Amino acid sequence: MTDDHQKELDLQDSFDQSNECRFCTICFEQYVTAGGQRPACLPCGHLFCLRCLEIWSSERPGRVSLCPTCKRRFRRRDIRTHFVQGIKATDNSELMDAMKIIQDYKERMKRAEMELANARYEATQQRAEYEKLCSRLEEMKRKLQERPSSCLLSCSQRPASQSKERPRAEIRETITVQGHIELRVMTIHPEKAIMLSSCHFQKFFPGYSAAKVDLHTMQYVGSSVLHTMRIRDMQFCPTGDSTFLTCSMDKLMKVHNSDNFQHIASIRLNSQVWSCCYDSDDPHRVFAGTSTGQVKLYDLRMVRSSDDCDIPVLDVCNMRKPILSLRWSEFQSDTRIPSGLMIASTSECAFYAKSMGDNEFIGQTLPLDGRITSLFLDNSTGHFLVSMGPNSRVPTCQHFFCNLQRRNSENWSPEDLYELCIVRRFGSSSKQTVLSRNCLFRYADQTTGSLNSVAAVYDEYNHQIELWNMDTNERTHCAAVPGDSDDFDHTIYDLTTYNRPDGCQLLFALSKRCLYSYGLL
Repeated sequence: MTDDHQKELDLQDSFDQSNECRFCTICFEQYVTAGGQRPACLPCGHLFCLRCLEIWSSERPGRVSLCPTCKRRFRRRDIRTHFVQGIKATDNSELMDAMKIIQDYKERMKRAEMELANARYEATQQRAEYEKLCSRLEEMKRKLQERPSSCLLSCSQRPASQSKERPRAEIRETITVQGHIELRVMTIHPEKAIMLSSCHFQKFFPGYSAAKVDLHTMQYVGSSVLHTMRIRDMQFCPTGDSTFLTCSMDKLMKVHNSDNFQHIASIRLNSQVWSCCYDSDDPHRVFAGTSTGQVKLYDLRMVRSSDDCDIPVLDVCNMRKPILSLRWSEFQSDTRIPSGLMIASTSECAFYAKSMGDNEFIGQTLPLDGRITSLFLDNSTGHFLVSMGPNSRVPTCQHFFCNLQRRNSENWSPEDLYELCIVRRFGSSSKQTVLSRNCLFRYADQTTGSLNSVAAVYDEYNHQIELWNMDTNERTHCAAVPGDSDDFDHTIYDLTTYNRPDGCQLLFALSKRCLYSYGLL
């Protein structure tokens, strides 16, 4: 063997040994001084990287592992990180520290971006509010310059006798339901010109009835006993036929024909029913709101005529407080708000949008905090009126004129897709002891030709009905209610409106004893 050939073999051996010292023989990656690639030694003396040895030993959990080279036994606790003289390892500690700093920087950047997005959104809201207040201020300045000094008070501060704004309410008739007391809720069928009101026939007779009033003659025309306990809510079918839905504290929902009060269907629940409504998209489906806060969906084609509780098609939600009002919200093309269910309990309000499936709803709680007493929805405009009684924080009743706006679906989850917009906020009464139902309606001003949204609310402290123009946020009129304000028999429990065929608009106010009719001028 020549000397040159011997030198070549020696060089090859030294190269292999160098590679064996510099690289792990399992993963063939270079050793480093930090991290999973640092060298580790087995009891037999063979070197590998720590990560490969941990993976190798984890493949046989609870059992003795074998050295990949000599097959000698070892346990996980025998693995020792090792420093071998002559081994060449790259110092990557600074690299690892830099990577950690970069990761922390990325997390801080992500948090900063989220905070910036929230700040921009709040700034947009504040800017819109600022612009609205500026325009309102300019309008008030213009009015101050145009009006004489004796007329500087706003309509919301003037007595009702001084206000020339419209609409105004003038009492016309008092309708007494013969032999009936404890009137509580009412509903109107505009096409048939009839009104139904819940009542109790006599104090010593059982059963709660529905009394029918002819709106052409303003006369009581008949009644029928429907429930054994107080009726909490009633509503006509949205298709325009004669059927109507009632719910009661006797744990029943019933459907009757208003022509002859013939019974059609009954739904039995396991708790008192405080509110009910139809699904306007599918009138065979009805919703029930219970005293325990549950909202259930039933199909009238699937109810059973038995003493057992009917099984709901869907348990929509559980708000844990009595459900005061259920209102079906129709699809709004201008705001792209889908049809769904507006729900109001005694402490919160929520909107449940109807999803693609018939039995799927996506719920969103609206940021309205307080003692809710009434919810009314105007499907012609998409606005709704939420009334709250006084509490420890706000000593007066508050009424919120609101609507919903759709957010960008790319940046918001389905549970936060709709934004509550409070258009108007008003109220001054310091007393609210009963759950009186207020209403919204569209008023056609014959003098100006404008069509305005008007809220009719009951002021229990002053015993009067207030009319507020939502386009100007001004109180246009205060209509006195007959009777003593301290007598609960004259307290107003329900308000609603009716448009007569001759174009005249009527406002109805329901007390325990009678029904008051007001003409809107």
